[in-house]
Amino acid sequence: MTKKTKFRKVYGYCLSAAIIFTCAACFSRQEARERENEYKNILVLLERVRNVETPLSECLAQALPIAVKHNDKAFVRFCQDELFGYKKVSAENKRARYRFLEVFCPLKKDLPGLTEESPELFMFIDCYPELFQKKELFIPQAITVLEKMHPADPDRSFLKLVCPARGNSSGAGFCYARGNSFLNIVEAVRGELIRKLMGLFSYAENPMLKPGDE
Repeated sequence: MTKKTKFRKVYGYCLSAAIIFTCAACFSRQEARERENEYKNILVLLERVRNVETPLSECLAQALPIAVKHNDKAFVRFCQDELFGYKKVSAENKRARYRFLEVFCPLKKDLPGLTEESPELFMFIDCYPELFQKKELFIPQAITVLEKMHPADPDRSFLKLVCPARGNSSGAGFCYARGNSFLNIVEAVRGELIRKLMGLFSYAENPMLKPGDE
């Protein structure tokens, strides 16, 4: 091999290495820009979620493509269930404890001295718990439905809900829940969305951490 040939070979190696290094640097800068944009998107969405004036359904709709991008299947399923409603009550859904309401089913049809319009309903329930059966009722409706169901005065109001019959009972009965029950569900979903978004933000900071590891 002549000196000229050897020089060309070494020069070729050096040129290839320089091109690879330059491309790697470009990709690193591009990845850094993408990561910075991801920071901004998550932070902006977190601010929207924390603002109670922003409909939570809008925030969930924005969060869904972010969850898809991060391939976080649990987050994707959470967004879909909250946006479109839970299709069925299953052991898996029971992880969403905030979707269960504490309800009180009257054991008698007629309660003396008490009407459904009475603002003292839960005072009565607290005084006479033996007249009611306490249950947990899963609420599967989409978040858009729950956001519209706040009573005018949740602190003084109550909700009358249909309670599906179970066991040997025939037909469906009714039960009562506190007036702020749906509001509590919405706020619990808000908290869960914040937690999941913070998990993605941690993932953006540390790509070695898998989504869902938080």
